Amino acid sequence: GAICAVQQAVACGAFETCERALPAAVNLPALMRFDVGAGLIESRHESGAIRTSKISSSSTEGDALVLQGVDGGHPWAMRVNTKDGEFTLSILREGEGFLGFGVCSAKMLDTVEAGGTQ
Repeated sequence: GAICAVQQAVACGAFETCERALPAAVNLPALMRFDVGAGLIESRHESGAIRTSKISSSSTEGDALVLQGVDGGHPWAMRVNTKDGEFTLSILREGEGFLGFGVCSAKMLDTVEAGGTQ
């Protein structure tokens, strides 16, 4: 599957100032491997912990691949630019939200062009 790397994270708590950080500082995965056809995402944290989540839906519109899911009661959504692989990721938890920014390998773009979305 395609590999995506989170390069920068923003963490926001309810009624608090948002903070920019490296992914590990806010417990976001540094690397994610996607298998859009199988509907799975595997994330690897800096600690080495691996987590697998289901992709509930995926769609393409224009130059965007949009993926959504729920993991442990926490909704997430990701938008990948199919031209350059750059992405924005959002994760919502009770009282806090996270944004992640990064880039996906060309393999992700190949999957989209081959019609690998659900």
